[in-house]
Amino acid sequence: GWITGPSNFLRIYTPFSTSEVGITQRHQGVFDPSKYFLHVDATGDYARGIQASVDNLVIDGLQILVENNGFSFVSGVFVYDNFANNNYRHEYKNNIIKGLLSGVNANGMNVGTPSYPNAEYRISNTVISDFPSVTTGVSSCFYTSASKAYVYNNTAVNCGSGFRGSITTVLKNN
Repeated sequence: GWITGPSNFLRIYTPFSTSEVGITQRHQGVFDPSKYFLHVDATGDYARGIQASVDNLVIDGLQILVENNGFSFVSGVFVYDNFANNNYRHEYKNNIIKGLLSGVNANGMNVGTPSYPNAEYRISNTVISDFPSVTTGVSSCFYTSASKAYVYNNTAVNCGSGFRGSITTVLKNN
């Protein structure tokens, strides 16, 4: 693992400047398979693209393609109590998460730590699409639960539920 803190976040990102790696690998605001993308091709229940278990994390500019292949509880990004603590500070920005669902529901982002009310999540400038509800229950583009979540300037398209959150979720300009 990594040792992180308020002054030293772990940053996982897609390079956008040609000075970083010689060519930009970042999308231009729409899903682009010619740019870098993380492919979640589920082979069982609970498949995750990113299952974050570190404090002080920034995910910036990724594309995640989620295929659940009929399996349950699949997510592009997943954070929950058994991976968290009260010091969690996560920021997800400039990402695109796209679903290809069959048979059962899935979530684009599922973040929240109900047992840790001081954990904080910031989600901005992210597009999540194609998570329709296909069976009983609800697929969600953005799902946050019972921790501090600030969700702003995002887009949800073709989702069973665009934004689902707890009373501590702040939604703005979505």
